[in-house]
Amino acid sequence: MSKVIQSLPYSNYQLYHPDGTLMCYCSKKRANWYLNRDLGKLKNNTEIHLNFVPNGYGDPDEILQPRKNLCVVSGKNTNLSKHHTVPTQYRKYFELKYKDKNSCDIVLLDREIHNQYELEADKLKMQLENDYGDETSYEYDKHWNECASIYHIIKKHWNDLPPSKQIYFKLRYDGLMETYSFDESTFYNKTSNFLFINNKLVVDKLKTEHLIVIWKLHFIKHAKPKHLPDWWKPNMIKVIGEDNTDLIEYDLKDKELVELLKRYNLYEFSKKYY
Repeated sequence: MSKVIQSLPYSNYQLYHPDGTLMCYCSKKRANWYLNRDLGKLKNNTEIHLNFVPNGYGDPDEILQPRKNLCVVSGKNTNLSKHHTVPTQYRKYFELKYKDKNSCDIVLLDREIHNQYELEADKLKMQLENDYGDETSYEYDKHWNECASIYHIIKKHWNDLPPSKQIYFKLRYDGLMETYSFDESTFYNKTSNFLFINNKLVVDKLKTEHLIVIWKLHFIKHAKPKHLPDWWKPNMIKVIGEDNTDLIEYDLKDKELVELLKRYNLYEFSKKYY
């Protein structure tokens, strides 16, 4: 899921603790939230100095730096969109400590590159649904699975497909709709509900840390980013506590994780980060 950015996505306002400690870099919207409520004062155009003592000190030093307004794959600074390396459809079911105010796993991509990568991401989403979803929720078989996948491609990526692929997917989709008596409104509702159920099941059945690492490795392997920040690692996980924020480097040699990485063809690629 993405949002096309019309202006600079990162405005890099600096948020300061009353004792003068830099806490984080934030958006103009967040900066205005503090200013409009008289919770801070603006200095030097981009500095917000809080006038109350917050819980904790914000981001760890390792990631305390401004974000660059460029595509992490190509380095271009136009036609940018935000990409969630761990898809929102899964992250929404994470515990609060893994998702609250956590922008570490959001990167900027050129829109065309974004669309290309999402085609690969959709394959992994379908694999996860097949492996951990509830196949008894509906009349679920290989034909329903194929129809759901094609429906998603047509609705989300139609303009990015070459004409030959558009013809193939449309004919195949129409054939499955006719053969199994799907009408589009019913199909849409059943597909949406099915995905809703199975997204949660994926999160429930996999450790959150494992799911984060899988998706970050998948993004690096298939998008091949060349402009990620130095601190951005596939096994680096930001954990938000009540009074502090921690960064953990998850063990890529964890036995359960290794088995998952092998299943999703990421194990050999992950070794370069040992």
